[in-house]
Amino acid sequence: MNRIEKLLKTAVLFFVMMIFTGCGDTGIRVMKQAETSENIISDKTEEAESESTVTEEVSEASMICVFICGAVESEGVYYVPDGSRVNDVLTEAGGFSPDASTSAVNLAGTVSDGDRIYIPREGEELPETMTQAGDISRGLVNINTAGKEELMTLPGVGETRAEEIIRYREQHGGFTQVEDLMNVNGIKEGTFNKLKDKVTT
Repeated sequence: MNRIEKLLKTAVLFFVMMIFTGCGDTGIRVMKQAETSENIISDKTEEAESESTVTEEVSEASMICVFICGAVESEGVYYVPDGSRVNDVLTEAGGFSPDASTSAVNLAGTVSDGDRIYIPREGEELPETMTQAGDISRGLVNINTAGKEELMTLPGVGETRAEEIIRYREQHGGFTQVEDLMNVNGIKEGTFNKLKDKVTT
């Protein structure tokens, strides 16, 4: 009996050791697998965040600033994706106003950063520089009719000078020639030379 008991105890002990040894290995393997999974998830998260940042930077870099005015519902400065068409900017501005000359502008034209898009009105006589379809969307600023925001798109003209231009034309009945701008308070020859080719009366 003693010999059988010893054999049984030895077998049980061996079996228990096998179980604990197996569980230990399994636990180590599980822990290693968990650590590997966490590392993979962490790497993927970092990659996703990096891609998101790059996408945002590219998105911001691909936007351009365009000014649209004239016969539109809401003239102003709009930010649109690079490669946009005149029609895209027009849509942002709420579309044509009721008095717009809808066939006078090339709506399929591509816009560039800093462009000024002018939508003429029905029956409006355009300067010679705006008579060709490709140039209509980048016409001159009419200093007799332009609002303050439009005047501020001219080089060297800030809010104060734009207000001075409007005040001058109200007091003198408008400008008869572009050279009259030098009569406006704050506009000297240097400033005039920067904007003379960008305006009309």
